[in-house]
Amino acid sequence: MRREANGAGSSRLPTSRSWASRKQEVLSAAVGKKREFFTYQGVKALRDVVQNTLKFTADDAQAGVVPIPITYSTGTYTVTAENVDLFLK
Repeated sequence: MRREANGAGSSRLPTSRSWASRKQEVLSAAVGKKREFFTYQGVKALRDVVQNTLKFTADDAQAGVVPIPITYSTGTYTVTAENVDLFLK
């Protein structure tokens, strides 16, 4: 799958509008991040910090202990020639 350059100089996968034209090409696979989960995980983490009742020490903040994960994985998905139609809107 060819990548398209964007204004920042990095590359990105084709938009959903161009998937139809990409389907006509040879598509092995394209991997994408599940960006929809970014906001969900962020809001959930904030809620968990505010509503936290779990204590590891007498002063977790001073000890550097946080009640939420430091990193999150939102996962990925793979678009292939067989499932590309499911990603077309």
